[in-house]
Amino acid sequence: GGTGEEKLREKLVGDLQKHSKQLRKMALFVDSEVARLSCSSLGKLGQKSSKSRKDRSNVPDHKVSDEPCDPEDKKRLDQIILDQPLTVNEYWKQKYEEEAGRNWDLFYKRNENRFFK
Repeated sequence: GGTGEEKLREKLVGDLQKHSKQLRKMALFVDSEVARLSCSSLGKLGQKSSKSRKDRSNVPDHKVSDEPCDPEDKKRLDQIILDQPLTVNEYWKQKYEEEAGRNWDLFYKRNENRFFK
């Protein structure tokens, strides 16, 4: 056995590892679904754009489709959203609220003014 602090640390590390694995799985699944859905709506694949870098900077990051979403895909994506927890664990909520200033300081120290490039 260890001290209460050591046990708490072990529990937190275990929780972090569990949540990290779950997040990686969800991210991989969402990435694969986005890729699958994007491929079906792209039309001609593999063609390079003739637009220059400057031209692309004025293009929105998203594509609005005139075609409605496939009902089966929409149902699957809606289920992914419903399966997500609606709340954040109270520990993490408190931790991030308490350390928000420190985290922003670290962000700006690390990135200075390069984060919009």
